[in-house]
Amino acid sequence: MTDQSYDDVELSPAERYAASRKRAEFDRSAVAAYQRTLSFELDDFQKEACQAVEDGKGVLVAAPTGAGKTVVGEFAAYQAIHEGVRLMYTTPIKALSNQKYNDFAKVWGAENVGILTGDVSINGDAPIVVMTTEVLRNMLYQDSRDLADVRFVVMDEVHYLADRFRGPVWEECMILLPERVQVISLSATVSNAEEFGAWLSELRGHTEVIVSEHRPVPLTQHIMVGRRMFDLTHPRDPLKVNPEVYQAIGGGAGRGRQPRRRPRTSRLDVVATLEEAGLLPAIVFVFSRAGCQQAVEELLAAGVVLTTRREADVIGEIVERTCMDLSAEDRAAVGYETFYHAATRGIAAHHAGLLPIFKECVEQLFVAGLIRVVYATETLALGINMPARSVVIEGLIKWDGSDHVMLTPGQYTQLTGRAGRRGIDIEGHAIVVYDPRINVDAIVGLASKRTYPLNSAFRPTYSMAVNLLSWLTVAQAEGILESSFAQFQVDRSVGGLARRIRKERQALQGYEKALDCDCAFVDYLTLRDRISALEKSTRKKNRALHKQLALDNLAVGDAIEYRFARRTHRAVVVDTRHSGAQGTVLTLVDSTGKLRTMTGHDFLQVPTTIGFLGSASGSWKTPKVRKQLAAKLGKISTRKGEAIVAKPRDEEVEDELAALRAVLTSHRAHHCPRRSDHERWAARWRDVRKSLRANETKLAEKTEGLGIAFRRICAYLIELGYLDEDFSLTAKGDMLRQVTAETDLLITEILSRGVLDELSAVDLAAAATMFVFVSRGEDVRDPLHLKGDLGRAIDQIRYVSEDLRQGEERHRIAPMRVVDDGLVTAMRDWARGLHLNRALQTSGITAGDFVRWTKQTADVLDHIVAAARAAGNEDLAERGKAARDLIYRGIVAWSTI
Repeated sequence: MTDQSYDDVELSPAERYAASRKRAEFDRSAVAAYQRTLSFELDDFQKEACQAVEDGKGVLVAAPTGAGKTVVGEFAAYQAIHEGVRLMYTTPIKALSNQKYNDFAKVWGAENVGILTGDVSINGDAPIVVMTTEVLRNMLYQDSRDLADVRFVVMDEVHYLADRFRGPVWEECMILLPERVQVISLSATVSNAEEFGAWLSELRGHTEVIVSEHRPVPLTQHIMVGRRMFDLTHPRDPLKVNPEVYQAIGGGAGRGRQPRRRPRTSRLDVVATLEEAGLLPAIVFVFSRAGCQQAVEELLAAGVVLTTRREADVIGEIVERTCMDLSAEDRAAVGYETFYHAATRGIAAHHAGLLPIFKECVEQLFVAGLIRVVYATETLALGINMPARSVVIEGLIKWDGSDHVMLTPGQYTQLTGRAGRRGIDIEGHAIVVYDPRINVDAIVGLASKRTYPLNSAFRPTYSMAVNLLSWLTVAQAEGILESSFAQFQVDRSVGGLARRIRKERQALQGYEKALDCDCAFVDYLTLRDRISALEKSTRKKNRALHKQLALDNLAVGDAIEYRFARRTHRAVVVDTRHSGAQGTVLTLVDSTGKLRTMTGHDFLQVPTTIGFLGSASGSWKTPKVRKQLAAKLGKISTRKGEAIVAKPRDEEVEDELAALRAVLTSHRAHHCPRRSDHERWAARWRDVRKSLRANETKLAEKTEGLGIAFRRICAYLIELGYLDEDFSLTAKGDMLRQVTAETDLLITEILSRGVLDELSAVDLAAAATMFVFVSRGEDVRDPLHLKGDLGRAIDQIRYVSEDLRQGEERHRIAPMRVVDDGLVTAMRDWARGLHLNRALQTSGITAGDFVRWTKQTADVLDHIVAAARAAGNEDLAERGKAARDLIYRGIVAWSTI
């Protein structure tokens, strides 16, 4: 007797009849027909979601990584093919679009599938078209005919909606898509899926919210101490640490004892332990590109081999075939030999700085089970289909661009979600390498927390404003913005915030009664706070001035000591320049021979001089000279550094503080017999007042809404001549419509001022990098002192950028980022036709980064071409197209599609 028939025995006759009818209905459904094409049984949540799609409803599916939520999107593709309608499948990144295109082409045939990204346009009128979300947004703004017969739109990885840069594009698409289109949203697990679903229902009509917490492959959490691996949690309580872990780290049986210091587990030991435990293939997350490459080199140097001879031959053939378009010169420039030898041994790296060809190769080999260990940054966790038997997290602290921070529970879950291959592994394994700096209780808290809210990052942009106003009134455009998820969340949160403010106001009145006294203690407190604020602002101002004066007084050849990242460092100044936005910019060679570029913001304290090394005998840009300077630094005797300049004093402020302190000491509250009681109540009063002011500010910002932010942008666009007083578009506004890049206003303003009109195609490509390129912390930006048309254009771009930023501050708009000239000379070399190796040496960045930035520059040149044509500047448009062709060559133009 089957399980189903046994269940029927337990039911009443009426219930058995109803169940039988339900099964019969399902057997006649499109979902059942689709299931018969699969080699596996659909899970309950997949059936439920697919049924909602068949019923014509919108769907939001939130499920763990690897649970199979993409099946719902694939069912929508099945429906589109069989009903003769069209489906657009959107992803946040090009790599995912490429992957889905290949998947769909295998199932439905290349003639039925197309792809549209910034790089590739194939079969755009096919029944199934895969694209990045930006492409769909641009089609919606342009009212493209390609959308006329679209029935389904799949939004994959929709939790990207919280991403600062990509997120707003999702909401624009959700808002602008016609109501007749069914939207299927696929998300990783979020704790407020119901809230997001409620917004979708309000915006687009009924949307089914289907949440699955079930992992098809269970996940076991471990910690590795030395070469021993332990279950992380207590066998009877998943919220507590396994007692064996405390014993292994030398902390006894409880959390109160200080663990003894022990060396970190080496990468060789990690791989050896995983291999012995049968936990390969593994992804090891290292939050540093350099760390990933270093790990591969360590394993190679140690002679680690994780493949058989037959596997190595197969890997070699695949790598050679995949990289056959690389010339011998390119292979030498990008480290092909190292990549090849590591891959044939079953070892690889995967990060944003890796050459796209190599990344594609790693993904292909890993899915085929031929790569055993991949060292990856967190970008691998963002949707790429590369599940592993185990995931190792080498460290729980990462650099977020401004500080070293602990992983969030959401990030931890995203990373460990890769562990466990469906249909292959019985369970997945997540392993944290023990770090004495991290309390093991905190690791358990990280692994057990299940709160990952999805918060909107939506904000109006300049290009969005003119695109909306090209076909809507101001009131209608504001209505569009106020229908966003961002505004929906604000409206829901305002009620609770208002209640909190009322309670705090009542509490403040109670504390003020307790402070009621003839000595006027509240006035005394106000005076004290004024003195404290003045002292604090003066110290801050003096520190900033002291640092700037010190940097201004440094000269080439000065040896200095400074604090950075909690350590004392030594360096020698090899170049100085002045930037209007950043002040003095120093180029340094540190004691390891590395170059660093630093401004006053980078120094925690004022640096001190420890000697003078004089000018270098050769160019400091060469490794040999830097090594010589580093050696000289090491020979300087250890002594206390000397101040570069004296600390500044503001005598006027000091006189004001002295007068205020005199008033304070003569105040009658200063001598009140109840002063100690007043102090106690005052501390509570001050805390509540601080919280109240913060909440009142927050409420004011929330109630302003996106409509106010939109009005500010419009006011600035009117001032700049992009809109008339009646909010209709001018010729400049039509240009801005064509530009949807992050620096949309800057690009259009530069074009409208004719800054690029005299540039050759080569120089135009070089100048365009300033609209996209952002240096990483370790990148060194050589001071640019270019002459001629390009030099003048770069100076103008800097000037216009700063001018626009000042205008944004005046209009209370978040200012755009500072432009960066760090890729200009390298891109000019590349556009001239010079070899890749020259461009990499000039830029100082990795091959993968160079390819990525070049593709983004090519995208910006497309925007420049479109905007120039809108302005009737065909000459600039032709040079923009030529510039794109010059840089979109060789290794940059390579694609797996």
